[in-house]
Amino acid sequence: MITIDLKSLVGKLMPEIILNVKKQIDFGARSDVAILLGKKNAKYFFPINEEHKFFKKLITLEHPRYIMQYKLKQNQRYITKYL
Repeated sequence: MITIDLKSLVGKLMPEIILNVKKQIDFGARSDVAILLGKKNAKYFFPINEEHKFFKKLITLEHPRYIMQYKLKQNQRYITKYL
């Protein structure tokens, strides 16, 4: 569950996040698919994309730090998934 402080922070950052995604698309970033690193990041970005229709498809992958810190013994599985 998002705390009130975090909701406030997300609300304050939202215009900047939207502006930066638009800038990236304007300078040539592909707008058909986006790869999101980290499930928490995806939780925030899916609603943004739903509202603004930046990307046709979103793919979520586990964050590399998470893999290296908690799933190192299974890293080959994640390498295959990334490829």
